[in-house]
Amino acid sequence: PFSELVSPRVLSYWIQEGIFDDFREGETGWRKISVYDYVWLKIIIELRAFGLSIEQIKIVRESAINHPIY
Repeated sequence: PFSELVSPRVLSYWIQEGIFDDFREGETGWRKISVYDYVWLKIIIELRAFGLSIEQIKIVRESAINHPIY
């Protein structure tokens, strides 16, 4: 589970800052993430460990979305 990777507080902050999307499952409030979301979460964690700021991660995210590698 992603809760083992990052705290709900940090995840909420990343959602608020726009570097991770919030997918809620119905009225329960549970987050449902895809394999893509899980990989992106791991990438965010690694980028933060390398010292990238939230603003820099936003640039990485936009680049990945606008120029996907298939």
